[in-house]
Amino acid sequence: MVTHIASLQSQQLDDEMDTPLSYQIRVKLLSQLKYGLPSMERSPRK
Repeated sequence: MVTHIASLQSQQLDDEMDTPLSYQIRVKLLSQLKYGLPSMERSPRK
C-alpha cells in the first residue's frame, strides 16, 4: 500500500512538472505556426 501511494504521488508530481514544459512547447509551436507559416507562404511569391 505504501509504495503504491508513493508511486501515485510521484506520478502526480511528474504530471505537474511536465505540464509547464508541454505548455511552453505548445506555445512555441503555435507561435511558429503563426509567424513561420505566413513567411513561408510569402517567400515563393517573391
